Amino acid sequence: ASATAGAANGGVSATVPDGAGGYFLGGSFTQVKGIQCPGLAHLLSDGSVDQTYCYGGLSGTVKALTRMSGAAAGSSKVLVVGGDFTIGGHQNLMFIDPAAPASPVFTTGGDPNGPVNTVAANVTSSNPSLMYLGGKFSSVGGTQAALLASETLTWSSGQLSSAARNAWSAGVCTSTPSGTSACADSAATVNTVASLSSGFVAVGGRFSNYYRVVNNASP
Repeated sequence: ASATAGAANGGVSATVPDGAGGYFLGGSFTQVKGIQCPGLAHLLSDGSVDQTYCYGGLSGTVKALTRMSGAAAGSSKVLVVGGDFTIGGHQNLMFIDPAAPASPVFTTGGDPNGPVNTVAANVTSSNPSLMYLGGKFSSVGGTQAALLASETLTWSSGQLSSAARNAWSAGVCTSTPSGTSACADSAATVNTVASLSSGFVAVGGRFSNYYRVVNNASP
């Protein structure tokens, strides 16, 4: 806590340890310890700012962070970043490999079309390459979503190479959506997602119905 106290000039929405005594921070700030570092920052164990994680082109708010690695030995521990932001023609979700922080990976087929409020790595040993996201979006990877989605990350030679939506089709909404736009209800949102060791996924937010999403068809 002492390394992060008073560090940012705006709100901090998410933190996650870096595994070496430091922290990653996400929020609505634009500077950290006087250094231009909008939305996302990495504070090392000595309290200094690691400027390799300062993305000058990031505009908006980072709301959620987690770290995850693949099943293969030697897989890097990737930083997953969700929020309501734009960066380099992409938006709302990116994946940063510590071996190549200057080249974030984005979702194959298309970014979430609305804010990502929460991200969670799958904690079951059967498939540690899965992650879950929730928020206020109706499309991920170019296909229909309903405030929830899951992606599978792929590593090549120990480094992250891609992130793509998988077949997990859970969705939630306030009332029952109709047509091909899954839960475009502005009142509905997912605020938190957690992967449980039992294999279940816990979801919290504002919604009243659960259903399975059928891509490009009525839910």
